[in-house]
Formats: sequence, C-alpha cells, structure tokens
Amino acid sequence: MTFTPPPGADEAMRQHLVHAAEIARRTGVTKAAVSLWIARHRSLAELVITWVGKHNPVFWWPQVEAELQRLGLPAAQVGEPSCGARRTHDHITFVCVRPENHDGSHVDRRRRACWTGDEPATDLDGRPLLTGTNPPASADLRAFRRRR
Repeated sequence: MTFTPPPGADEAMRQHLVHAAEIARRTGVTKAAVSLWIARHRSLAELVITWVGKHNPVFWWPQVEAELQRLGLPAAQVGEPSCGARRTHDHITFVCVRPENHDGSHVDRRRRACWTGDEPATDLDGRPLLTGTNPPASADLRAFRRRR
C-alpha cells in the first residue's frame, strides 16, 4: 500500500516548512539574529520539528510566526515577505528588507543603507555612501603587498 498525500499538501509543506535563513528573510533580520532568538527563547527552540544535519533546525512557519508575535520579535511586522530589491555599491550588495510592494525608498537596515529607483544608495540619514572604501579582498592584498 502506498501513501498519497492529499491535494495541496506539497505546496503547504513548501510554504510552511522553514529553516533559520527563511525565518530571517520573512522577518527582515539576519540569520544570526534568528539563531540568537532560538538560543534565548526556549519556546522557539521547542518548535523544531526536525533537523537537517547537526546544525540546521526545520520549523513549521505558522507556529514560529505565532510565537514570534507572542514574544514581540522582531520589532518589524512578522510574516510579511520582504521586498528583496538589490543595489550594488562599491562591491557591497544591499538587499531591501521592507515589506513587498512598499511605498518609498528601499532599505537595508543590516548594512544601514537606502535607495530609490536609480538614485545612488545613501546611509539611513541620507548621506552619500563613500566610494573606494570597500575594495575586493584581492585588491586589499595587492595594496598591502605593495606597501611592504
């Protein structure tokens, strides 16, 4: 006898089974922040339904979402998919964490930058980002060797 999942079960599992990186994406924080939440709040750690390898817990998103709201984490609205718009400036890629279809500028809070349309990225206070301060690692190494 073979088991056949009910219609729509595959889609529900894809939508609701999440790992720490997906929780971070959905809440607009870093994966490290999610790991800290799990370490600090036993109620979140108890929601692990299975492990992928030794260090990758898998959760059921509706349970996690409800628990995050109960704990007041994060300060931003939980559960809204993030915009995900990207902007590269001087070898750094910024990713917008504001909700999908938001009004106004894109914001990457982790890297403290924002931008609108094709305008240059600025810091969160509207100041232009410096250019030439973050060369790729290979350029740093070449410059270091020349100085010696």
